[in-house]
Amino acid sequence: MAGRASRGRARGRYHQQDQENNLCRPGQDDLEGQMQRLHLQSDVTRRGRGGNERGRRNGGERAAGGRGRGGGRGRGGGHGESFNLLQKMSETRECVVWTRPQHVTDKRGTSGQPIMLRTNYYEVKATLDWVLCMYHVTFTPPEGRTKVKKVLLRQHSHALGNYIFDGNQLYLGHKLQHNPLELASKRPDNQETYTVKIRFVKEVPPSDTQFLQIFSILLRRCYEYLGLTQVGRHYYNSREEVQNQKYRVAIWPGYVSSIRQHETKIMMMTDILHKFLRLDTVYDILRKIKNTQPDSFKFVAGKQLLGMVVMTRYNQRTYRIDDIAWNLTAASMFSC
Repeated sequence: MAGRASRGRARGRYHQQDQENNLCRPGQDDLEGQMQRLHLQSDVTRRGRGGNERGRRNGGERAAGGRGRGGGRGRGGGHGESFNLLQKMSETRECVVWTRPQHVTDKRGTSGQPIMLRTNYYEVKATLDWVLCMYHVTFTPPEGRTKVKKVLLRQHSHALGNYIFDGNQLYLGHKLQHNPLELASKRPDNQETYTVKIRFVKEVPPSDTQFLQIFSILLRRCYEYLGLTQVGRHYYNSREEVQNQKYRVAIWPGYVSSIRQHETKIMMMTDILHKFLRLDTVYDILRKIKNTQPDSFKFVAGKQLLGMVVMTRYNQRTYRIDDIAWNLTAASMFSC
């Protein structure tokens, strides 16, 4: 966008982070098939009239009753296997959301008028006998770009089988025969040779809090399969864009979601949000400044544009403008 200005070209750095923790395409279908063994379930629990928004964290459909302090928050989960699952999630208590004091056994009130409430939290039920193997992957020479790492590892998808790779950690549904395992890969663009070393770290059962990260990875992959566009940390449907010419803005509908451990259950929260985008371009801004303040054009342009986040429509990526190279034009060539 900034390169269209007649008197300069804005140079920016890619603002949107790499899609880290994404799934690599080869071999992912079978592994995702196993993830389909998970399912979402709405729960009917109780919540009191005096409850606050913290009670929303504890399940799907709710019937509430009670006015006391303990009556304002849903039950949040059962016992049995769910409680045993929680006990195994040790050493990372900060990852668990507690919506009531642990000594309180029942959060239902004893008086008041029951009301029906519905929340946007859904229970995720995991199969307890499914275990993933976590491996640490290193590259020699060192490579810091996640996109390049995925390309290098993808060359060995036939040997690894179904896997999930986030740039550092590799998750498999089975153990490799050799530990550590060393593989050789070549970059397709310059044929540089890399040594890929895969070292076993540990087994990750569903009771491990690290399993929540895997759920989040799969959730992001689902958004990508739906054709949604990632802007920052959230996903939006650019195909459903609504433009308001009066205020010169475009509105994208989107979604925000998270999966966390809430007391004895794993809950998925999902909600809607919207992204507002300006319809005017950097070129429009520069042209307006040039026409209204020609004597202080560079100063005013730098003041307005430096630090601004812009989007290139052809690939839906966002960039932050760090500097303006006034000695370049739209016809100039440069490397980045």
